[in-house]
Amino acid sequence: MIIVSHKALKTNRDINIFYGDSILKQQRHFKYLGVVVDESLAWKNHMSYIALRVYPKLKLLNRNSSFLRPAISLKIYKMTILLILDYGCIVWGLYSKENSDILERLQSKAMQIIRRTNHLTCTQSMRERLGLNC
Repeated sequence: MIIVSHKALKTNRDINIFYGDSILKQQRHFKYLGVVVDESLAWKNHMSYIALRVYPKLKLLNRNSSFLRPAISLKIYKMTILLILDYGCIVWGLYSKENSDILERLQSKAMQIIRRTNHLTCTQSMRERLGLNC
């Protein structure tokens, strides 16, 4: 994989790298230690990977939240979902507004499930009540 800027990616796509007599196949992205790295470091593939891992856990939390106290739901969130959202953020943390919005939607949905509120509830007040201000 060759990592370049978006501009360089558009202008110079055909770069052949030889290993012996064969040309190495270029990859557009790969997963390394649980972080999906793409060729322009845009992190779109990683955000998709995060969403694919988080959505099933949110569904399960939603199904079980009526049987659990909010404090228990919050602990489950921190132990299962928040770890996924935070993992590797030191590497991919400089992300675009689009990627930031994806993370914000996932966190907001989790807070709505924990607090048993709807999508109209203020996200900031939910964060404060749950003690999730960073």
